[in-house]
Amino acid sequence: MTHPLPFMNTRAFGPIVKNLALAAAAGVSLMGSSAFAEETPVQEARPEEAPAEQTPALPAAPEVPAPNPLSPVAKFQPGKGIKVTSYDGRFGISLSTRLQMLYALQRFTPGDDLSSSFLIRRARLVFKGHMFDPHIKFKMELAVSARDQGVDSSATGDETIRVPTQTPLLDGILEFTYLRDLNIKVGQYKVHFNRERVISSGKLQFVDRSLTNAEFNLDRDTGINLSSDALGGLEWLRYDLSLTSSDGRSVTDRQARPSGFSPMILTRWEVLPFGTFDDYIESDLKRHQSFKMSVGAAYAYIVRPYRERGVLGSVFDHEVKGSHHATADVMIKYRGWSVLTDGYWRQFVNDPTGRNGWGINAQTAYLMPGIPFELGLRYSMTRPKNDLATVPDRQEGTAVASWYFHEHAAKVQTDFTYRAARDRELDVFEQGWRLRVTTSFIF
Repeated sequence: MTHPLPFMNTRAFGPIVKNLALAAAAGVSLMGSSAFAEETPVQEARPEEAPAEQTPALPAAPEVPAPNPLSPVAKFQPGKGIKVTSYDGRFGISLSTRLQMLYALQRFTPGDDLSSSFLIRRARLVFKGHMFDPHIKFKMELAVSARDQGVDSSATGDETIRVPTQTPLLDGILEFTYLRDLNIKVGQYKVHFNRERVISSGKLQFVDRSLTNAEFNLDRDTGINLSSDALGGLEWLRYDLSLTSSDGRSVTDRQARPSGFSPMILTRWEVLPFGTFDDYIESDLKRHQSFKMSVGAAYAYIVRPYRERGVLGSVFDHEVKGSHHATADVMIKYRGWSVLTDGYWRQFVNDPTGRNGWGINAQTAYLMPGIPFELGLRYSMTRPKNDLATVPDRQEGTAVASWYFHEHAAKVQTDFTYRAARDRELDVFEQGWRLRVTTSFIF
């Protein structure tokens, strides 16, 4: 039956309702998708990446074992040798060696033949360090060359038989430095008398020390020394006090030593008014930019000396009650320029014919700017107190040229000396000269 109103016909209205329902569902779906899109952005599709190329694997590095904190520490430094220190710092020892080779061409006395020589002037082994505590120090230095040990025939009286006249032991020291104002040193050591002698022969700016030093120095001796490098906390004030045997290093003359107590008593004082510096190294290798100066003075008295120069020289054939020894010196360094000057005086108590007299030494040098090359001059002289005294009356001037490869640790030096010595019998000065070339190394 047909509905009277066409739009109410269910057959005609059914498809329309169905289409409206589908449209409404689609609208709701679109609204939900839009809301989700606001919360979570749509990720764009990425192009497919190409796989990375495979690189061959490198061999694994060998594993380095971690350092053992209990192992000793060893290091080498040119000029100071090899040093080994325990892991806790309580023990340490260093070994260094020094070698000096010397060529000399000379004619010191008119009429003498020209003489030349090549020798190992010095060969040294030095052991030093500390034990149990850095304030307990030790040092042993050995001299192993024939020149160092004074090998000659004087002890045998036979020119064909040459033996050492001095012990190879130069220094054998034990030192305690716990107290700033009272360092204690015992053993055999360089007597702290004159600066030129105390300065190591490996740190000289000339080939060797002066003739003034050779006459008046007190060399090495055995005993006890009290000292401070900063007395009362003042770094510019130093002192040394020592009591030694006066026997020196000789091993052939000790039978001539007088019986009983025969010591040497010594004191030395130093002032550094412009601050501390390396005043026991010759040459201004550091080129100090401020003026530096060290002034020192020393006095020693030997009770009943039995050698003609105190602890050195020939043995007396008579008894001497005592001897006075005095010296003063000045060291200056400034911008490559260096000066060392010293004066000496000696008097035996009851021996007018002894080696009583005085002497001076003055030397200066300049280290060229920019290069390790140094030129220097030195004047030295000794004079007897009077005509009875037996100190040689002589003087000499020396010019030196030095090239420092590694400061004093490796260097070449040459010097030329003119000497005039008075012949007392003829009352004339005999003139002579000497040329020396040396090279030295400290390892």
